[in-house]
Amino acid sequence: MTGEPISPFYAPPRWEGALIAAVGLIGYLLIAHFLGEGRGTVAGGFVTSFAGALRICWPLRRLIWFWVAFLVLASLHVVAVAMVKWSAAAHWKGPQFMPFMVADIVLILVVIYAVYRSIYGPPNHLISEPERRYANDRD
Repeated sequence: MTGEPISPFYAPPRWEGALIAAVGLIGYLLIAHFLGEGRGTVAGGFVTSFAGALRICWPLRRLIWFWVAFLVLASLHVVAVAMVKWSAAAHWKGPQFMPFMVADIVLILVVIYAVYRSIYGPPNHLISEPERRYANDRD
């Protein structure tokens, strides 16, 4: 892509958010099975956060710098999962862990936006709305 994207972020419909949450739950269950409850809880939350951030940043998917920044952030998360003792996270339930996931998505989006803004300057539109495909297409 040669020019700047119209907007760096996309507002996905609710059903896409529910789908990301379902995929995140499946990822959490698999990761928790292999890594243990503490690390699995945190790693599953990170995977869900990255899936949500990737969907929100979808207009940037054709840009190399986006994938480099995304991989750097993912590697920092892998280091955090591997190096920190997460035994307390084994007892966390969804309502206790959700604020951390939201904060993680916000942190990822802030970093992506900072890189975007340093390259292109402030965008004309920060968030693009999804196009309606059908007359009765709703969230």
